[in-house]
Amino acid sequence: MTLLRVKDLNVELIIKKEAYPVLENINFSLNRNKTLGIVGESGSGKSITAQTILRMLPDDAIVNGTVEFNGENLLGFSERQMRQIRTKEISMIFQEPGLTLNPLMRVGQQVLEAARLDQSIPANKRESEVIKMLEEVGLKKDVYKKYPHELSGGMKQRVIIAIALICNPSVIIADEPTTALDASIQSQILDLLKSVMEKRDGALLLISHDLTVIKHMCDDVLVMYAGRIVESGKTDIVLSTPKHPYTKALIDAVPRFQKRGSALDIIPFSVPSLTERSGLSWPYLSNEEYLNEYFPEAGDES
Repeated sequence: MTLLRVKDLNVELIIKKEAYPVLENINFSLNRNKTLGIVGESGSGKSITAQTILRMLPDDAIVNGTVEFNGENLLGFSERQMRQIRTKEISMIFQEPGLTLNPLMRVGQQVLEAARLDQSIPANKRESEVIKMLEEVGLKKDVYKKYPHELSGGMKQRVIIAIALICNPSVIIADEPTTALDASIQSQILDLLKSVMEKRDGALLLISHDLTVIKHMCDDVLVMYAGRIVESGKTDIVLSTPKHPYTKALIDAVPRFQKRGSALDIIPFSVPSLTERSGLSWPYLSNEEYLNEYFPEAGDES
């Protein structure tokens, strides 16, 4: 069952009274009990895609296309309707838990604030539901009364997940949820996300720059570059037999034990800024010498 479908989505931002393309022709769907990954370098449009789904863009952003949730176009919803969607239907986990949590409030109160948005939870049962949720994400009961500074990075991220899950949403959007965590804690958090969404019969949209995370977590993947989807498909197929030269470049740049002692592969150009993209066709490379040297087959993609 398809929960979320994005069709022909285009977004422009206004910079000094000029409109510049941020997203171009974005199309994908997210099904129940599935995890869809979005991967790409910083500036490729991953987070903007998530913010567009939840209508969190600046007021002067120009958005065209459709974002269907359960068959309804969210782009036509009022702000009041969107507040209900953001709290009860689609939740988002942001990159930095230390910046998301209020340092002056106890952890339990912050999860409780989110629980109050769900009218189906009786007022006299909210605290017990919050404690139950904290335990579900692997935290002890006493965390309820602690402040964020008393918790480790991994514990803070579990609190953020508890806040995202407390209203039982159908879709979770996780934007680089393990950026600030070490490898062992990262693995625990990712496994936790996957298990709780499977248990709740929901869907996960996972944004990452880390192909190892995408391979471990996702059924399907979108590869983005400079506001476009350049390749998509089943994760194992895309990562084992990439068709697009940019996807191949991302895969080659991943450090491997077999390459120990040798120079790392790099992508020899940067993602172009918004002002550099207008009027350019794929692959948005301003330096054609780089294109011809490193991606000679890319000419077929334009």
